[in-house]
Amino acid sequence: MKSLALGALLVVLGALALLLTAELVLRTTNLGTRGTQAELHELRLDRPWLFGLRPGFHGTLEMTGDVVYEINADGFRGRAYAPTPAPDVFRIVVLGASTTFGWGVREGETWPARLERILDGRDGRRVEVLNLAVNGYNPYNEAALLADRGLAYQPDLVLVEFGVAAIMDPSLLFDAQTRMHPALIPDAALPDPAMRRPPPAYAALLRPCQALRTCTWLVDWLGLGGPADTREALHMLYPRVPSATERAWLARQYGEMARLARSAGAGFAVIEFPHREQLRKKLSEGPQEQVILIGKEGGWPTYDLLPVLATATQDGRSAQVMLDGWHLSAVGHSVAAHAIALWLEQTGLVP
Repeated sequence: MKSLALGALLVVLGALALLLTAELVLRTTNLGTRGTQAELHELRLDRPWLFGLRPGFHGTLEMTGDVVYEINADGFRGRAYAPTPAPDVFRIVVLGASTTFGWGVREGETWPARLERILDGRDGRRVEVLNLAVNGYNPYNEAALLADRGLAYQPDLVLVEFGVAAIMDPSLLFDAQTRMHPALIPDAALPDPAMRRPPPAYAALLRPCQALRTCTWLVDWLGLGGPADTREALHMLYPRVPSATERAWLARQYGEMARLARSAGAGFAVIEFPHREQLRKKLSEGPQEQVILIGKEGGWPTYDLLPVLATATQDGRSAQVMLDGWHLSAVGHSVAAHAIALWLEQTGLVP
């Protein structure tokens, strides 16, 4: 009996040592995520915003070639900013998803970075623009991040990106960034609860599982992870008018962000970014009109970039300002930054 017990103990210890070694290898080499969007992000199920950028990340991804992404110690793109702005600084906090993050362009080419260079120093006033955008975020994540992290930067103005991905099934986006299983997404993050697929029988095991790289790798390898059609669904993304349920959800999320900004004495506005197909066909209809109406009802301004970006294209060649269906090129970011700066000054949202 003693020999059997000793043998069983050695087997258990050997298995634990093997799992520990596998966990260390996966964590140190990023095996399974290297070169993908998931390498750039980390799950944070302990925070209401669910996931974010990986602090200290510095490198390139296969999907975007030689573009270097550098994430500061606070977990955001670009240089780190002091927690408290200097007395003479007008600080703008920008929330959004991959378009504002600057997917596919260098950090200095993103519209928040360009906006800071345009506004800073005018009339002797210093301006800081903090880019807190995270790939794959929707308004639920943005509202949670503003409450948990954004207000701590003491902004004078909060700008939020709206893009057509805001009302799509979030499991597709969250999965692409982190391999996060749809069953872990809270109901409040769903623009329409009807999107929710029935949770699998093993759903209760997913939260502790996702704390271990070995477990998430195994779940993914077995095909038990996120939706298999993630990439295909993203490429099929097309602008559409929000349903009544989605419209009400957008109004709640933006309303909460506006409330949080006002409670901190900051201004609030929504900036709308178009889909490439809208530029090609010069479509004025779509979700933009509904978001503008939501802003009018809630009492905050909304700026639609569709007209200025459509004007910037020549003969319908949207590739000048767009990298793909929804991401801006460096030229597109420049056009957007100058247009936003002018609009902010005209509306009195900045000095």
